[in-house]
Amino acid sequence: MALWQCPECSFEKEVVCPVCGADKEAGATCRVCGSEYSHTSCPRCGYSTWHEAPLKADTYLEKLRGILKLRKERYLTYYELMRLTAMFKPAALEKVCENDPIDVKNISSDAFGSKENRSETLTLIKGVDSGLARDIIEALGDAIA
Repeated sequence: MALWQCPECSFEKEVVCPVCGADKEAGATCRVCGSEYSHTSCPRCGYSTWHEAPLKADTYLEKLRGILKLRKERYLTYYELMRLTAMFKPAALEKVCENDPIDVKNISSDAFGSKENRSETLTLIKGVDSGLARDIIEALGDAIA
């Protein structure tokens, strides 16, 4: 278990991934589901420690493309998939949200790691049909190349 101590009020809290619940270090990418967090904040006094500078982007897609280009392995986190689904096919959100965050990471990693069958591989994620898969791949463009 990792503990973070607030430099302002000395409050200590356990640091766990808010997506999958795995123990992780403050500001680190979750080794289990791939979720990334740029800061850690104190629930007592509100102080935040920033671990990475925020990406400069005008749109969510620009920001996501920038994030993907920084990753050694290309994948989507659970929340990234939720946001893309909300943008391209809101009716699929109810089904897509049933996915395990770890499955989203692993399946999207498999899809982006290959040039062939990307759309087919993404449809292994519950609620992602071929149309949504194509929209996601097209929107991410060279960030997953």
